[in-house]
Amino acid sequence: MLNTALIFNFIRFVSFRLFFVLIFFLITSLANAETLIGEAKHKNKTIYAENHEVVYLKNMLKSINSEYFDTKDVKIGFRQIDFPENHYMPNLVFKDEIHNDTYSLTIDGLKGNLKSFIDDTKRSTDFNIEDNMVVTDSISKYIHDNFSFVMSEPKVVKCLIPRSHRFIDIVIKNEKSENKEEAVFSLKPKSSLLRLFTSKTLIVYNIQTKQLKKYIGPSNLKINDKILNVEIDYE
Repeated sequence: MLNTALIFNFIRFVSFRLFFVLIFFLITSLANAETLIGEAKHKNKTIYAENHEVVYLKNMLKSINSEYFDTKDVKIGFRQIDFPENHYMPNLVFKDEIHNDTYSLTIDGLKGNLKSFIDDTKRSTDFNIEDNMVVTDSISKYIHDNFSFVMSEPKVVKCLIPRSHRFIDIVIKNEKSENKEEAVFSLKPKSSLLRLFTSKTLIVYNIQTKQLKKYIGPSNLKINDKILNVEIDYE
């Protein structure tokens, strides 16, 4: 005679296993990743290379792990970003291994803390997270998630500059492009005074895939102790 309790436990065990397999399959089917490789050039001369592992979840940017290499393929820096779902202030760590410059952003609910060690100086800043806040490292996520809105009209975001611990109002604007397959967005300070001291940053995307194609603006890494304007084409 069959033991009904044993049969019930077996069915329950199989059901739980099947449930977790289905959940795992669902999560992995919603997630996908891509690798972006780029060369940073200054005055048409390659100064470093970038390798970005970009993970999407439900078509939204989830994380980016980046490594930077000099022209001799020696690793000179890294950056790790973990994006939240409800705002654009991520947990992140960045390090320039040549100059030993580092900064990190730690998020706890709607509280943020920025720590940095730049030019042999330690700083720490606490702040409250607001809806329109981004950090320089998360502007790509903001544009990706709000692509159609940014395409239609300029958007103003409150951007945290990690190296200076300052928030600056930045205007993201869709610029006219001769290439119908590309969207070109400019980033510039809202303040006319600050515009006198900064150059316009441009970010180019494929309109259909929303994949990053080109970046023109300040470098992440110091080159000869300076932050240079670079042009990066991504594959």
